[in-house]
Amino acid sequence: MKRREGLVSNSSSSSFVIFHKGTKSELKKELEKIFMLPESYPIKNIGFSDCVFNLIEDVIKTEEQYIKYRDESGFDDVDEKELALLKDGFTMYYGSFSTENGGVEELLSENSCEYRSENLIILGDSR
Repeated sequence: MKRREGLVSNSSSSSFVIFHKGTKSELKKELEKIFMLPESYPIKNIGFSDCVFNLIEDVIKTEEQYIKYRDESGFDDVDEKELALLKDGFTMYYGSFSTENGGVEELLSENSCEYRSENLIILGDSR
């Protein structure tokens, strides 16, 4: 196992956006299904869904909140696909994670975090 001391100069962070149609408790249940590890894994149930849920920094439900978020985040324009999802009844959850925090966050930073279903869309930095 590697041990880090002092400043970490090669750390990186990634952001993600989750669009979900339903309640927060339904979102948590869907995340649990997505990030459930098989029984055969030696590190079963390490809390991927809880980690992702706890990394959510902001919740956006309206067009006005979305435009404010885009402005404050330094985006030059509005993403029409994201805006259409909000208008279609989805709620947007924004968050980020960093390799310097280790554990589950480091795993998420090093792997793709993209997923799509009828009521849930997860977008990584590539959006």
